[in-house]
Amino acid sequence: MESKLKPSRDQFYKYINGVLSEDQAHDFYNTYDLENQVYEENGKFGLVNCLDELLLLPLFDNFMLLSSKPLVPGHKVVSQQNGLWGIVKLDGGLGECIVEPIYEYISYPNTIVACYKNKKWGILNTTTNEFIIPMICDHISLENGFIFCNGIGTFEIDGKCGVMRDVGEHTEAIFDEVELDFDQVVKVRIGEVWGYINAGGKFTEDSDEAYYWCGV
Repeated sequence: MESKLKPSRDQFYKYINGVLSEDQAHDFYNTYDLENQVYEENGKFGLVNCLDELLLLPLFDNFMLLSSKPLVPGHKVVSQQNGLWGIVKLDGGLGECIVEPIYEYISYPNTIVACYKNKKWGILNTTTNEFIIPMICDHISLENGFIFCNGIGTFEIDGKCGVMRDVGEHTEAIFDEVELDFDQVVKVRIGEVWGYINAGGKFTEDSDEAYYWCGV
């Protein structure tokens, strides 16, 4: 397999900043090696990007990285220290702490992430560092490390299901079952009755009031 080329700094940052057209970005991604590199010193790990720019000093136990996502200073990564996970902003040095490393698991770092600790899950907004849903969930749906699939995620509390949109809007955990079909409205069941979720996050049998949509 032919190895990919290393991009120039100018090309790389045009790609990162969205200056390229969709076709140019697609060609760039397929032509150049954009993978970040984890390096080790004295049993700890740091990060550099594909330009060999320093992103983090070797102070960490591990990282949760997407191989397809090139990183630059200012981006966030899930990082492990002393066996627990947090989120840091890349700054070419120690890293700016966004979420303290106190969790047993954190999903991939989007604006909204799932956190796990002491057998409970919560959903955290990393911009405000406030919980959208506190650490009371028994289960959160995860698709390859992400909360949302086609814009929708689900969670469970005391045997009941709730639904969340990828903008943070969510229902209470009041449903017995949730049905997600791509490019369709979300269907939910309470007892024996199937229905939908309205704009207020409540159950409705009226399909015209359906607000939660599973799709891109």
